[in-house]
Amino acid sequence: AQYLWVTPEEHGERQPVWNQHSSIAILGNMRIDNRQELGHLLALDAQTLQETSDTRLVLEAYQHWGTQCVSRLLGDFAFAIWEPYSQSLFMARDPLGVKNLCFLQNPSCFAAASEMEHLLAFRGGITEINQVKLAEYLADFYYDQQESFFEGIQYLPPAHALLVTRQETKQWCYWKVDPELSLHYPSDEAYAEHFKDLLGKCVNDRLRSVGPIGISMSGGLDSSSVAALASQLLPDSPAY
Repeated sequence: AQYLWVTPEEHGERQPVWNQHSSIAILGNMRIDNRQELGHLLALDAQTLQETSDTRLVLEAYQHWGTQCVSRLLGDFAFAIWEPYSQSLFMARDPLGVKNLCFLQNPSCFAAASEMEHLLAFRGGITEINQVKLAEYLADFYYDQQESFFEGIQYLPPAHALLVTRQETKQWCYWKVDPELSLHYPSDEAYAEHFKDLLGKCVNDRLRSVGPIGISMSGGLDSSSVAALASQLLPDSPAY
């Protein structure tokens, strides 16, 4: 097995992660940014939260809120939770679709993976090309976020969850941009200050790492701003 340990809390963790009492299991690739908020809502003390990986924290959230837990998560994630007693599989993908999650389903089986290659291998490497998706790609049409280039294999779209049971398969969107939401400040400086605060929080969330931080520089304002903020937030840690 190959493990990608990114955050300090998950270092040494082996997946799937199980709940010993309920036998519910979770597999996931994630970075959860609102750990403190979730820890408070789940009544976890500071020491317990520090020792709890993001994967196990999501499992705790699922056991507390069920499938509605996904609307409380902030960060980049894709995960699958298996309940052996109800024989149900719950999967979710982060709102921006940073983490991949794809699946195939037919009358005899359901399979999911983080990478398309795994599902192709599951099929024995033999599958048909999705001609419609290929035509859309060549026509520069990118609106369909579910169909893949292979027949029978689909992506779970960003901001979507999927519940699979013996009786049904249910998919829904758990988050959307609110076009009516707006902020009103008395000055341009206030807008700039709010933006700087949000950008600082986003950069800081991504600095939680088991090793040195690397920044890909394009020479533009975006990456330069990120590098400048990172250097302020980690003054004693070299960034490469």
